[in-house]
Amino acid sequence: YTCWPPGCSPAGPPSPTPTCTPEPKKCSSIGGDCCACDKTLGMGCDFQEPATCSDGYVPSMVFDGNPKSCAYTCLPPGCPPAGPPTPAPPQRCKQMNAEKARRV
Repeated sequence: YTCWPPGCSPAGPPSPTPTCTPEPKKCSSIGGDCCACDKTLGMGCDFQEPATCSDGYVPSMVFDGNPKSCAYTCLPPGCPPAGPPTPAPPQRCKQMNAEKARRV
């Protein structure tokens, strides 16, 4: 058998992690407007149109606060779909953190 240093293999070093920057220019929906209604992405709009991207990019829903939104963007291959934004902490938590900061 053969031993390889960490991060190496007979095929060479592992592929770099893709930069998961949204690229709306890769949208290929009807009209090229990054607006579709693709239930597989969890979209709740009221028409049917697949969210598609060009050059191997992957569609990802845009979380804009509107549950019936048709907005989507495209991410490079290998990127996980975008999830909803992290909710802001409750006001009570903000007050407690402010009080702790004043004591320091």
